[in-house]
Amino acid sequence: MLFRMVLMSISLSIDALGIGISYELKGIKVGILSRTMMGIINAGVMGGAIFAGREMVLFFPPAVSEWIGTGILILVGSLFIKNALFAKEDCTCDFDHSKDINVMEAFLLGIALSADSLSIGIAAAVFHISILFMPLCVGFMQILFLWLGKLLVKNTNFKKGIDEKRSGIFAGSILIFMGIFRNL
Repeated sequence: MLFRMVLMSISLSIDALGIGISYELKGIKVGILSRTMMGIINAGVMGGAIFAGREMVLFFPPAVSEWIGTGILILVGSLFIKNALFAKEDCTCDFDHSKDINVMEAFLLGIALSADSLSIGIAAAVFHISILFMPLCVGFMQILFLWLGKLLVKNTNFKKGIDEKRSGIFAGSILIFMGIFRNL
């Protein structure tokens, strides 16, 4: 259970690594307050999604609920890969062009980063993952990966080894793998 929770958290937060790298390469600062705001938003959305998912599964037999959860993981994983391969580069959310993500910009970026948490939260509920620990794990991973992205660029010769495309493909592959092997 813990392994599955950590894998889901990593797959949901790996895009934050790409964003941390991308922003640092563009000279855009994401301070601790902004990173924390994004982590809290992700944790809150995940907790709400798990709660909603637990209520939803009351209407389905356990076998159907598990197939729904599996289907969600595979679908979201496929969408991660599709978006990574075919989506245009996303905006930086630095709306005031200050080269510093303020709290309001962090709030909007946190909402954007947490969109995937809605469907994964429902899947997590189907698989009886903790409504307390999963959101905390997702929030922590979000903050950690934003910070690691910054450190990779700042403290190494790292340039673009892990870009948003590769991180999207990696995250999608993890979710598809979990979905496929969940019911085996």
